[in-house]
Amino acid sequence: MALFAATTDGECVAPLNALKRQQKYLKRVQRSVSRKVKGSNNRRKAIERLGRVHAQIAAQRSDWLHKQTTRWANEHPVIAIEDLKVAAMSASAKGTATEPGKRVRQKAGLNRAILDQAWGEARRQLDYKTAARGGAVVPVDPAYTSQRCSACGHTAKDNRPTQARFECEACGHSENADLNAAKNILAAGHAVWVARPEACGAEVRRAGPERGRRAAARKQEPAEGSAAQAIGSVGIPAL
Repeated sequence: MALFAATTDGECVAPLNALKRQQKYLKRVQRSVSRKVKGSNNRRKAIERLGRVHAQIAAQRSDWLHKQTTRWANEHPVIAIEDLKVAAMSASAKGTATEPGKRVRQKAGLNRAILDQAWGEARRQLDYKTAARGGAVVPVDPAYTSQRCSACGHTAKDNRPTQARFECEACGHSENADLNAAKNILAAGHAVWVARPEACGAEVRRAGPERGRRAAARKQEPAEGSAAQAIGSVGIPAL
């Protein structure tokens, strides 16, 4: 994955790739487990070592995600975000015995990269962190956000000649493809937020996060205009 997220502030967040960084070492530890005699103390120790590696990877990813989501929740009362269906995106391509899948090895690698980003966990953290601060997350349908021009609205597959570049064939607007998509997501998120009945006349309170039961019970809605400061996109998959 080239990016973990792009925002309408112009920020492009590089992915942590916690699993990818330790993939070689992890494979070495996994081979060590497979070579040990089943039921032996050496195998038990190797399995414990493998577990520690997985725990370390998970801890690194969790720490990084918490730092990113806390910063975003502190900076923006309303966050428009792609409503990514991670489970569907990372579904296996093996198929069945009668109808085997195609490019299974390549799809397995893509699935591993998608899950390594933990976009679902990032969404979960943003949901409760913005709510604890009196804000909200507005999910947006990701369809065509990467093909639509944020300047004129023209939508076409040819608008994205490369994964990294967006060039509108109608008006000539050109910029980073993920930043262009982020602007489209922000615009769609603002439209969704304005249409919510509870958004009208509500007040934004940028209080610090509340803890425990108070945080769970609190229900305050940000004002309509607050979406102008929202993050446009969190998680634009390189598909």
